[in-house]
Amino acid sequence: MNVDLICPTCGKHYQRASYRMRKGQKSYCSPICQNIGRKNTVEITCDYCGKQFQTTPSRVRKSFNYCSPECFYESRKISYGEAPLCACGCGFPVTRNYGGRWHKFIHGHNFTGKKHSPETRVKLSQAAIKRSSETSLRVRGENNPFYKHGMTAEINKKRLNWFHMRKIRQQIIARDNNTCQRCFNKFQSSDLHVHHIDFDVTNNNLDNFTALCRSCHAKVTYET
Repeated sequence: MNVDLICPTCGKHYQRASYRMRKGQKSYCSPICQNIGRKNTVEITCDYCGKQFQTTPSRVRKSFNYCSPECFYESRKISYGEAPLCACGCGFPVTRNYGGRWHKFIHGHNFTGKKHSPETRVKLSQAAIKRSSETSLRVRGENNPFYKHGMTAEINKKRLNWFHMRKIRQQIIARDNNTCQRCFNKFQSSDLHVHHIDFDVTNNNLDNFTALCRSCHAKVTYET
């Protein structure tokens, strides 16, 4: 059985089967009219461009209503005016800091064309010497991780210099066939280290040397 109805959106007369009708629910002649009729929007004005637009009541604020993201971002831009010039006289404009204030100088220009007075130079020199001496004292003697309990000077006399050590290194790598003696992988000569087996740098017998890759050399040193 069909029922005669009137579309609440467009006012058109149409018929619909009674079994499709629900109590208390509006009926529309088409999905287009249904979408229009179920819209719950209000018309407001954009606070930036003044354009009239529609939105849902839940999205309406007391202020700061915008019709598009462009209007939103444009409204948040703050005009700081024209950038002032650097105070050193170079003629270039300065930048702003994070707080929005203009810098007085371009970075590095605050001392352009100026010189420290002789008294200031003496103070800066003394402060640099003091910092250097304090730093050297922190890593001198027993504070140095390579400290050998007063035997460092004697050990350095017995160690081979770079010229002799380079020749021994070439011999050991050639003897071990460019192979790490711990992981037994082949490497280029530049990626291999020559390691003292007994960890005594003064024992320069060829039998006390072995070829290790960088990774294995670090692991052997760490394990000891």
